[in-house]
Amino acid sequence: MLYGLRLSVTLKKQSVFKKKHHHFAVDYGNDADYYFECMRTRENDTYAVIGAAMEVHNQLGCGFTEKVYQDALEREFQLQHIPYEREVRMRVMYKGEELQSDFIPDFVCYGKVIVELKAVRELEDMHRAQAINYGKVSGYPVSLLINFGNTSLEYERFYNSRNSRNFPTGELFNEGL
Repeated sequence: MLYGLRLSVTLKKQSVFKKKHHHFAVDYGNDADYYFECMRTRENDTYAVIGAAMEVHNQLGCGFTEKVYQDALEREFQLQHIPYEREVRMRVMYKGEELQSDFIPDFVCYGKVIVELKAVRELEDMHRAQAINYGKVSGYPVSLLINFGNTSLEYERFYNSRNSRNFPTGELFNEGL
């Protein structure tokens, strides 16, 4: 449920990581169709993925390695009929040329949602940057960062510009968790 939307808030590179539970969206300008596609993705697809992660966390709790949660979440995706691909290799473009380095997110769900898992005590800025960069490299509209490392499941959503290769600026969404 969307509780508040501040259209005038422009985030700087450093401030995107300040809130514990934040949701990031870029300013799409006149591209309203893409913006509404991102919102539809948020409401349907990301909630299904988060629900599956909550079920895994309810069954296993915290304290396992990331690999265990990845295996369990894959099984939960199958049980809930959530379309996914596991560990999809993505190439990075630099000045129009493909680099040899790969990014490998844990899952791509619905063909457009990056899912990056962690099993750490506290999410750090480098974890957030990793999820944001996966979104930028892929061009997919949404990246989810999910942490199984605490007694309560933690997650953060990042909305990505379609073709952004620079750190995006945008609007902050405050949502109830």
